Amino acid sequence: VDKADQAREAIEWLKAKRAGRLTFIPLDILRVQKVPQAVREHWAGKKGVLGLASELVEYADTYTRAVEYLLGRVLVVENLDQAVRLFKRLQYPLRIVSLDGESINLAGAISGGAKTAQSNSPLQRKGEERKLVQLLEEYQKAGKLNREQRQEQGRWLEELDVQLLELKGQCLEGKLQYEM
Repeated sequence: VDKADQAREAIEWLKAKRAGRLTFIPLDILRVQKVPQAVREHWAGKKGVLGLASELVEYADTYTRAVEYLLGRVLVVENLDQAVRLFKRLQYPLRIVSLDGESINLAGAISGGAKTAQSNSPLQRKGEERKLVQLLEEYQKAGKLNREQRQEQGRWLEELDVQLLELKGQCLEGKLQYEM
């Protein structure tokens, strides 16, 4: 949000509605501490080090403080081995993440692995819900089309029955005329 007052108002609304909790980043009071140049020089030019995440993303200037706050202490490297080696040498609190998604937090805890096929994150559930709604709409359209085609075929069959009766009638007339 632009101002701390907006965050305060939103939090009051969340409390009143019992709508959960959120973290707001008010740009007017946000404090950002940049990584010192001496620390930056420690990894500069090292193989496999891509740089600070805040310098690797594109964003509007308006959000510089927010991006620095969120990504300014996240160092991106190519792989976990490089992350561990660099973490051992750095004496500055940084989170180090690899391109594969492994990460070393400020204290040294390492996270990584593969996501399970059965994940229940709210975003995944929302995506599945959207897919199911879309499938339902497609099936409903297909059902409607099938009903319309069935009705059209029913009318066509009725027309054929009428024509068949007419032909049978003509055959009977012809047969009667022939026998006379």
